[in-house]
Amino acid sequence: MKKRVMVIGGGASGIVAAINAARHGATVSILDHQDKIGKKLLLTGNGKCNLTNLNLGLSNYVTISQEDKKFLNSILDTYSPQQIISFFHSIGLRTTVLRESYVYPETEASASVVNVLLRELKKLHVDIFTNQHVSSIKEKDNCICIISNQQTFFADSVILACGGKSYSKTGSDGSGFDLLKKMNLQYIKPYPALTSLICNRSGCKIISGMRNQAGISIYDSHHSLIANDQGQIQFTDYGISGIPVFQVSSKIYPYLLHHKNICMTDLTAWIDLFPYIEQEELFLQLERQLKEYHSFSFEEAMNGFLHKKWIQFFSSQYGLANKTAKEMEQSTIKKLAFDMKKLPFPIKELKGFDFCQVTGGGLSLNELNPDFSLIKYPSVYVIGELINITGECGGFNLHWAFLSGMIAGKAASK
Repeated sequence: MKKRVMVIGGGASGIVAAINAARHGATVSILDHQDKIGKKLLLTGNGKCNLTNLNLGLSNYVTISQEDKKFLNSILDTYSPQQIISFFHSIGLRTTVLRESYVYPETEASASVVNVLLRELKKLHVDIFTNQHVSSIKEKDNCICIISNQQTFFADSVILACGGKSYSKTGSDGSGFDLLKKMNLQYIKPYPALTSLICNRSGCKIISGMRNQAGISIYDSHHSLIANDQGQIQFTDYGISGIPVFQVSSKIYPYLLHHKNICMTDLTAWIDLFPYIEQEELFLQLERQLKEYHSFSFEEAMNGFLHKKWIQFFSSQYGLANKTAKEMEQSTIKKLAFDMKKLPFPIKELKGFDFCQVTGGGLSLNELNPDFSLIKYPSVYVIGELINITGECGGFNLHWAFLSGMIAGKAASK
């Protein structure tokens, strides 16, 4: 007799889990509380859908403990990026590699990914029930009872793929965490990950809209480095954004979790506007620029050295609007060069769930078996963003979603 598998959640991990369970002979249904499945997948990679990354490794994921690292490392070895690519080829999706390691659909359209996944579900006769708000999951008479707002379902195995809390309009409203709580499972409180930083920094409105190739380093009040990265940083009226900011932001909450005596406002993001020049060399270049145009105002003298917005920013910060270059003291020039290499943006908070790319936190790994079944409830599986694993930008989170779906789907069908 075929196994009855119920997947709760029609996002990236849930759809792949349903496909793999059906491929292994199970009768599969998907329950989703949206009117359509795959909505969030349409938004990934700015609508291009970065499926995986050929340079994937343990260092691309944020983990809490050494035990978590061991668990994750063994899981990552199960499905390589090449195997994820092969899966998509098997359902008719052509892929391409951009920037040496980033894997996308050849169409560079996330709609292509969603469409081939939906076609495969249809081919495998997977039933889809939409507008279903699941309120509880219970074991009853050797099967699992799933109660929704519309009806009651029964299954031999259940896969929880409800997603996190990012982009709630697409269905990730955090309801999966409520189910984990009702089942008395240990989980880390969800937090925004891969998001922008809201900062207490004067002058942000002046540089709002600027994009710079720059370095970013996050330090605590004890001068301990938390995370650093480099790339195009976007400056906004509330703080800083861009891929490098996203990358370091996901390391903040895990750090605070381990350092209870430190809070968010003890952290500072230091921006290096000239990451390719050493501090002393930058000072010498700045000094030469100001000497060459010593009779001009500071703002005129700095043309060609900095963008106009940055000139206005530093002019306002140092009160240089009415000064000529020759009127600037040596100590001011040194301080200016220092700030260009290490400009402080004191952190106030992370930009919230409606703006983050993924949700951090989630189910503790010590609640899981290697096949993503729960130790306490072996017929219930938890996958994707519900688990306390967060990847970097670059296809690593989708890889985790697909990988966990592949493993859980196969295991649940047995």
